[in-house]
Amino acid sequence: MTTPRDLSIFLTGPHRRRSTNSVFSNHHCKPSCHSSSSVEVSVIHYKTLEEHAAPSPPPVQKQPDIKFSDAALAKRILIVEDNHINQVLLQKMLKALGFTIIDVAWNGKEGVDMVKAGPLAYNLILMDTSMPIMGGIEAAGLIHEMGLDIPIMAMIAHAMKEDRESFLKRGFDGYLSKPVRKPELRDTLVKWLDQ
Repeated sequence: MTTPRDLSIFLTGPHRRRSTNSVFSNHHCKPSCHSSSSVEVSVIHYKTLEEHAAPSPPPVQKQPDIKFSDAALAKRILIVEDNHINQVLLQKMLKALGFTIIDVAWNGKEGVDMVKAGPLAYNLILMDTSMPIMGGIEAAGLIHEMGLDIPIMAMIAHAMKEDRESFLKRGFDGYLSKPVRKPELRDTLVKWLDQ
């Protein structure tokens, strides 16, 4: 006789001798009272849960907090992104890391115009690559044509490694995979703003 691994069988009978048959989870003698049978059923249920419980996942290794210098936190960042939700999420992550001087452009043309208006205003640009009116590749090229040494990070959604590397040859200094995650964003800020 076989039973599913997660099925408990509760044997009742007049004899106090416990069955040695491994099919049964426990033995209960008749006549029974409500309290004793309830306790035994509870014990069986608990043991069954213990036996079949999934193993606990390993503890998550928390990344050490990085303290940015005052000089880094005083630098200005430009986000060029046409998706409002992505704009908000990026700003929240930046502010959580201590950066507060943040401007937002809705497309590449607007981003280029903002850089032209204040050529020395920005220390880092986070640029979406696919936007209406003007995309990120064209915008990055125009910014570099101004002779400005502003690091521009391409924000790329669902791109293969080869695609990402191609952006480094098209006016970008680095890239972030979308959706942008805080650890990767933090590493980018350390590399380009806190050297």
